[in-house]
Amino acid sequence: MKQPPSFKKKILILGSLYSGLLIFLFITNPRRLSAALLLIPFVWLFIAIFMTVRLILYYRDAKSGNDAKKSWIRAVILAMLPSFLLLLASINQLTLRDIVLFGIFVVLVIFYTNKLSLQQTQMS
Repeated sequence: MKQPPSFKKKILILGSLYSGLLIFLFITNPRRLSAALLLIPFVWLFIAIFMTVRLILYYRDAKSGNDAKKSWIRAVILAMLPSFLLLLASINQLTLRDIVLFGIFVVLVIFYTNKLSLQQTQMS
């Protein structure tokens, strides 16, 4: 059976992701990139934030015994929030209404995942 990577290896991977993203942002000219390649930094940022939040929640949940699926959903939502807000800001479409809607969406998803996990524990 394959063992999960150690904490130091995960930190090294995260550092590589963030430093690679910074290098990509500094050496590329967005005016010369195609539209598809302009999405790479946003996807890259999503992956880096997701892995960071997932690592934090993994170690927090290991101590408290929380559900791994619930923390995975939270990591996706929390990584999606800054990625989409930056994407909207980059095309000058970010308004206060968008920020409020994304905030409500995050609160509803976290509430729903908490409620769902409570119902599953009560059924079993």
